Amino acid sequence: MSNQSVSISQALCLPSANITALTIGQMTAILAPGFLRGLNSQFALCPVDGNSPQVSATITHWAKVEGCKPHKDPEKIDALSLITTWSREQLTAILQERPHFFLAYVRVYRLSEPVTVEGDRLPTDPLNDFGTFIRLNQTIAAPLTHPVLDEQPFNQRHQQLIKLTPPEHPELLQLQQQVAQLNSLEAIAFNRDMQEVLGWNPPPANPFDHP
Repeated sequence: MSNQSVSISQALCLPSANITALTIGQMTAILAPGFLRGLNSQFALCPVDGNSPQVSATITHWAKVEGCKPHKDPEKIDALSLITTWSREQLTAILQERPHFFLAYVRVYRLSEPVTVEGDRLPTDPLNDFGTFIRLNQTIAAPLTHPVLDEQPFNQRHQQLIKLTPPEHPELLQLQQQVAQLNSLEAIAFNRDMQEVLGWNPPPANPFDHP
C-alpha cells in the first residue's frame, strides 16, 4: 500500500444524516462507540437509513481518527450542541444513560470509487448515533488525496471542537438549517452557497468523475 493510501477492512454504519454532515465538512467528529485507536482508528463510512432492512448501502467516504476523548460534563453540552448537529436534548439524554461518551475527532476523505455493501452485512438492529462496526467483503485502498476539507479549514474546525468555541456565524447557520428543509431549485442553490460561506465543502454533482 502506498503512502498516499491506507488499507481499510471495516466500516462504521451511521445514520445517513450523520454521514452527510461528515462528507460535506459540516462535522469533523462522531459520537464513538468506544475509545477509538489502533485498528479502529480508520474506517469507511456506511450510511444506514431508518429501521427497516436495506437491500444495500453505498460507501463514498472514509474517516481517519485524529483524536478521541471522553465527555462527561453536563455544563459543556450546550457549547458542544452549538457546533455539531447533535441537539442539547440528544446529548443530555446520552449522559443520563451513561457516565460519559467518547467524541472522536475525524478527518474525512473521499474514496476513488464507491463501494457497495450488501444488505446481509448491514446491522439488523436499529442504529443509534454511536453506530455499529461491520467487516467489509474485501480490503479497500483508501486514498489520502481527496480530503473533504483542506488543511486549514480542517484544523480550524478541529480546534473549535477541542476548545468548544462558539460558531462564528450562528444566524447564518440557523438560516441554513431552515433552507435545507426546502426542495426548490432556488433553495438548493442558496443552501449550497451558504454551506460554502460557512466553510463546508458541498460535493460536486458527480464527484467520482473527478481524478
